[in-house]
Amino acid sequence: MQPSAGTARHDAVAWGYARQADSMGVDIIQNCEVIGFDVSAGKIKGIRTSRGNIKAKKVGICVAGSTNILAEKIKYDITN
Repeated sequence: MQPSAGTARHDAVAWGYARQADSMGVDIIQNCEVIGFDVSAGKIKGIRTSRGNIKAKKVGICVAGSTNILAEKIKYDITN
């Protein structure tokens, strides 16, 4: 609740972001866990998921309260 703006429903906000991201060419894959990252020479080249590997020129981590979990996976993949 924001007293100056009203109440925002979490699902409506998430779907609003998803619609805009989709219109900009972002692929959103539901029910697909990130298992790790393809890291080469200190750069992310893609991600490993529960549904297969995805090559990518850019990777954005947008996972709200779970950012630290994915950041640890990047750290692990860089050092190994």
